[in-house]
Amino acid sequence: MYRPLLMSSQAKVTKVIKLDVSNAESVTNVLKQVFTDYSAPPTVVVNAAGITRDNFMLKMSVQDFESVFNVNVKGTFLITQTICRELVEKHLPGSIVNIGKYSCTTW
Repeated sequence: MYRPLLMSSQAKVTKVIKLDVSNAESVTNVLKQVFTDYSAPPTVVVNAAGITRDNFMLKMSVQDFESVFNVNVKGTFLITQTICRELVEKHLPGSIVNIGKYSCTTW
């Protein structure tokens, strides 16, 4: 799960919204509501959702891999794609920052 923090400089409002970034329907529904509430898509987005299931590849289950991939990769894709579509449609400039974590193990 991911809790994006939305701030509007015009309305001086901060809003916390809970959504599952790995679920396309959840992303679409929540962002449509944001676009409606603020009458426009956000022009700055920071993607920082991420999970880990620390394990070596040979020991990691497929379910754990899918969970990590769905949040860390698919979630970033879904948020970015949905925001970009709105920005392009409305001819608005925007910035998207994707923050990731690199984990490694020294042998």
